[in-house]
Amino acid sequence: MVYFNSVVKRADKLIDYCLGHTRFAGIYTPLFCPGRNQYTVNQQQRQDSMMRSNDSNTAHRQLPNLLAEVRACRLCADTLPHPPRPILQADCAARILIIGQAPGIKAHDSALPWNDASGDKLRRWLGVTREQFYSPQFAHLPMAFCFPGYKNGADAPPPKICAPSWHARVMTLLKPALTLHIGRYSQQYYLPEYATLTDAVRATTAHGGERFVLPHPSGRNNRWQSRNPWFESHALTQIQQRVQEVLATT
Repeated sequence: MVYFNSVVKRADKLIDYCLGHTRFAGIYTPLFCPGRNQYTVNQQQRQDSMMRSNDSNTAHRQLPNLLAEVRACRLCADTLPHPPRPILQADCAARILIIGQAPGIKAHDSALPWNDASGDKLRRWLGVTREQFYSPQFAHLPMAFCFPGYKNGADAPPPKICAPSWHARVMTLLKPALTLHIGRYSQQYYLPEYATLTDAVRATTAHGGERFVLPHPSGRNNRWQSRNPWFESHALTQIQQRVQEVLATT
C-alpha cells in the first residue's frame, strides 16, 4: 500500500508538472504535455462532432415543417395568374443547391422544378441525370416558388417578395458544398458585385469554387451563348468537374 501511494504521488507530481506554467516574456505559457494535449484535442474533436450531430438532428426535425410552411405560402396569391403552387426541393443531405428563377408552366403543372426543356438543358450542362437531379443530393430553391405568368411573350420576372421571405430560413438548414446561381435574378440578388451576368459567369467559372453563376438555359439565351463561346468550351468543363467532385464526396 505504501509503495502504491508513492507511485500515485509521483504520478500526481508529473501531471502537475505537465499542467504547470512557465513565464516567458511576461506571458504564462502552458508546458507541453503530450498525453494531456492529445486528450484535450480528442475531447475537442468529440465536442465538435457532437455539435455537428446536434445541428444535423435539429435541421432534420425543422426542415420538413418549414417546407410545408413554404408550400402553404399565399403571399402572392392576388398577383398570380394561377392559384399558388410553391415548388421547391430541399433535403438536409443536399450537396448542391440550385437557385434559379421561377417555375415555368410545365413545372407548375407537374409540381416538379425544372421539368421542362430548360431543365433538360441544365442537366446536360451539369452532366447529371434526371435521377441525380431530383435526388436528395440536389436542393432547388428558386427566386420565386410559383409560376409568375407571362410578360411580353416570356415568363414574367419572379416576384420580389419570395426570396427575402423564405430563402434565409431554408438555407440555414442546408449545408451545400456547391451553390449554382442560374440567371440574372439569382446573380443580382446574391452576387450584386458583378456589373453584368456575363461578368459573373466568367469570374465564378474561371476556377473551381463554392459558387458558380450560369446563364438561364432558356432558348431565349441562345444568342448569349453564341456571343460567348467560352462558356461551352471552358466554363462548362469547370462546372461539370466541380459537380462530379461534390457528388463523389457525398
